[in-house]
Amino acid sequence: MEWINVKDRLPKDDGQDWLVLFIGWDDIEFARVLEYDVKNNEWYDYNGLEYDTVTMWQPIPKNKLA
Repeated sequence: MEWINVKDRLPKDDGQDWLVLFIGWDDIEFARVLEYDVKNNEWYDYNGLEYDTVTMWQPIPKNKLA
């Protein structure tokens, strides 16, 4: 899969997990699985914590070993 820049496009499906890149502490880029709330234009984790520095996203790659 290719990374999609949030400036180019955002997910259209609610309640789905996405693999994202976001800027964290000390301007370090991290990867995490988050959901996207289309109605409120928000990325959040399973604890409900919002992430406002998401830069890229993509569908979660399928396990090729399964």
